[in-house]
Amino acid sequence: MFISISNYSIKPETYDEMVEFTQSVVPELSKIPGCKQMIIVRTGEDSATSIAAYNSKEEAEAATPQIQQIFSRMAEFLSAPPVRTIHEAVFYEQF
Repeated sequence: MFISISNYSIKPETYDEMVEFTQSVVPELSKIPGCKQMIIVRTGEDSATSIAAYNSKEEAEAATPQIQQIFSRMAEFLSAPPVRTIHEAVFYEQF
C-alpha cells in the first residue's frame, strides 16, 4: 500500500467553492486505477492536505498526470502550487 500526500494552500475566501469543486470530481477520482481511498483534510484557515491510498507505488505514480490535471482546474482556489509526495504505508487498517 502506498499513500500520496498533497499539501496545498487555499485562498480562504474561495474555500466553499473549493469544497464544491472537490465534490464534483469524486466520480473522476474514483476511476483512478489503483486508488482505494481519498481523504481531504483542512489543516488551517488557508491550507489543506489530500491523502490517497493506492495498491502500489506504480499506480500512485501513474496517477500523477490525472492528479496534476485536477489541481490545475483548482488553480482559482489555490494561492500556491500543490506539493505531492508518495510514501509506503507502514500500517494501514480500516476499522
